[in-house]
Amino acid sequence: MAWKFLDSAKPASERYRGEMKHSIDAWWAHFQNKRKNIESMLDGKTKWDLEEFMAESLQSIDESLMWEFGTELDNKYQLVITPETERYLRPLVESIIESAPKISTWSFFGYRQPHGTEETAEIVVEQTGIKLADLRFDARMDEEHLIDVRFAHVQPKSKESLADAVFMASEYLIGEEILDRWIGDMEIDAENTTDFKPLSELPNKIASLIAQTQATMPEQHLYNVRDSLAVTAFTAEPTEEDDDTTERFDMVSAQTRLKQVWQAAHSGSPFDSCRFSKHGEKFCYLKLQGLTDSAKIDSLESAINKALGEKKLGCTTGSAVGKGHGYIDLCLQDVQQAIPLLRKVCETEAKSTRGWLQFFDADWASEWVAIGGEASTPPGMIEH
Repeated sequence: MAWKFLDSAKPASERYRGEMKHSIDAWWAHFQNKRKNIESMLDGKTKWDLEEFMAESLQSIDESLMWEFGTELDNKYQLVITPETERYLRPLVESIIESAPKISTWSFFGYRQPHGTEETAEIVVEQTGIKLADLRFDARMDEEHLIDVRFAHVQPKSKESLADAVFMASEYLIGEEILDRWIGDMEIDAENTTDFKPLSELPNKIASLIAQTQATMPEQHLYNVRDSLAVTAFTAEPTEEDDDTTERFDMVSAQTRLKQVWQAAHSGSPFDSCRFSKHGEKFCYLKLQGLTDSAKIDSLESAINKALGEKKLGCTTGSAVGKGHGYIDLCLQDVQQAIPLLRKVCETEAKSTRGWLQFFDADWASEWVAIGGEASTPPGMIEH
C-alpha cells in the first residue's frame, strides 16, 4: 500500500494518513511514558513485559513491524524498528523514525546496525552454538550488482545446522541495510572452499566489492550521458493480460539504454537503485493503460525525456509495449519535483490516457502516483 506518495486530493488517502500519523504519535507517547521502565530493564535492574508493551503500542501501527532494543558502546540506549523482509513498509518505517523524540541518551534506527567481530561472535555462539572463528566465506559480485556469498564450516556440517548461524553472523557483521540492498544468494557450500576466508573478514570484503562496483558507475548524472548509450531490444512472452496485477507481465517487446538495470529489474530478485547509481537517482516507470501503439509510446517518451532533461530532473531510459499497457522507463534525480512535470507532459501528449508512476525498488514496490487521465488506483494496488 502506498505511503510516501499518498494522494492528498483523495479523502480516503488523507483520512488514512491522519490515522497513521495519530498511531505513530501515540506510539512515541507510549514510549516516552514507559521509557524509564525500558531503561531499567535494559540495565538489568528490573523485569518487565516488553513484548506485550510493544505488541500493544508499536505493532498497533502495523503488526509486521519488528523491534530490537539494546545498548551502544557509549552507553546510549538503542531501538531498532524494522519491517525485515516486508520491505514495502520501509517508507512507513522512515516516517516513524523521523518522528522519534530527540533524547540524548537514545538512538533510533530503521535497520539493525553492524556489530563488531567480538560481539557478533558472542551472540552467534550463544544463539546457535556455532563459533564465528569456524565459519568461512567467499563473496562475488554478479551481473545484477548483487553480492552472492557462499559459506562453509571448517568441519563438515549440515546446511540446516549452519543456515541460522551464517545469516545471523552476516547481518550482525555488515548490518541489515547492506544485507537488504546488496546481498544476493547466500548458500552453504562445503566443497571447493580453497579460496574461502574467515567470516570476520566479511565486512571489509563487502565494502571492497561495493566500492569497486560504484567506481564503474557513471560519474555524471544519467541525463548527461543518456544519448551516448546504446539501445538494446528485448522480446517477451506475456503471461497474462495484466488487467489486475502490479507487474509488467503483459510485455511483448521492450527497448532500453540500460541493459544491466533492465535485466536486474526484471530478474525476480529485489531491486535497489543504489546498486546502479551513486547520485541518488531512482529507477522507475510509467504504466499507461491502453497505450499499446509503439509510435505513440516513442513520441511520448521523447517528449518526457526532453522535459526532464531541461529541468535536470532525470531522463527516460527505454520503453515497452504490452498487450494492455505501454511502459516508459525513467531515471529520476528528484521524484517529487518530477511528478508535476510528468503529469503536464502526459496531459499534453497523451490526454485522457490513464497512467501511473511506479517503482522498481523493493522498498517502494507498493508506492505509486497517478499521472494521467482520471485519478485511480493502479491494477493490483490497494486504495485506502
